[in-house]
Amino acid sequence: MSRPYGKILKTHTIPYGTLAGVSEELRSAYYFFGYKNDDDLPPLPVVEPDPIDCYDPIEDVDERVDKLLQCLGVLRPRDKQLLAMRFVHEFTLEECGMHMQVTRERIRQLEARALRLIKNEYRRKEMENDRRIRTTHPG
Repeated sequence: MSRPYGKILKTHTIPYGTLAGVSEELRSAYYFFGYKNDDDLPPLPVVEPDPIDCYDPIEDVDERVDKLLQCLGVLRPRDKQLLAMRFVHEFTLEECGMHMQVTRERIRQLEARALRLIKNEYRRKEMENDRRIRTTHPG
């Protein structure tokens, strides 16, 4: 007998205790269909997710972090130092300017340039990855 709701791995019943905090309407519907206690309930199917179809966001984050670290390789050492001061140590534009002996406006320009380089490199790597996937798995 084929079931339309997928792979059934095990069956359970719904204990009445789970309905304790539920509205009176639902309880009356529960009784209306003749289920007065747990023994009267028919076994209900439980569909467990297929491990192949499961999405793991941690793997996605790890992949993105690795790709981002590779993208940092296109930066000059000065740009890396600036981004570390701004985003890791949370220095202000003024503090970075004093440390690097330039104006805060120049720091803002250097930061924007470094972020643009990283963004462009990240996009380039994404496009290479998409191109590689399309050539290995023609659709």
